[in-house]
Amino acid sequence: MAEESATKALRKAERLWVVDPIDGTLNFSRGIPFYAVVIAYVEDGRSRAAAVHSPRTRETFIASEGAGATLGRSRIQVSDTRRLSQALATASLSYRVMKTSKPKMLRLAAACAGMRDVGSAALGITYVADGRFDLFAHQYLSPWDIAAPGRKMLSVFPVCEMRRHA
Repeated sequence: MAEESATKALRKAERLWVVDPIDGTLNFSRGIPFYAVVIAYVEDGRSRAAAVHSPRTRETFIASEGAGATLGRSRIQVSDTRRLSQALATASLSYRVMKTSKPKMLRLAAACAGMRDVGSAALGITYVADGRFDLFAHQYLSPWDIAAPGRKMLSVFPVCEMRRHA
């Protein structure tokens, strides 16, 4: 699967392995320990199983259809934070996002207790699933960013998608 054909490939594939060998490439290249190896098995256009491994922390998150999500052998769960004003958010704050959506991200950051950019979408998503963060905000993610953590992980916690309105 190539970047240019990823969306089409994910939709049409009967069976497909999605692998991102280094999610958080910039972090990795600079020695920042927040990057991950991500793998997902997609069948009939849906993620059926996925793993996110953080080599530096030696943590492996696994999610599969019907089995939920785990860290090692322990089940993970989202935080019980219900108010945005008490939420610790993680966001994908790439140059592109900040160039086109800075006002939206600043409003969200001001409404939250705090906001961080982990530098790896896969880790940000799994950290929400594990309750370390309360929500994940993004504007521009690639299909493998979502397929890799797995739809099952996505289904168990809040993801705030920043959309441009005409």
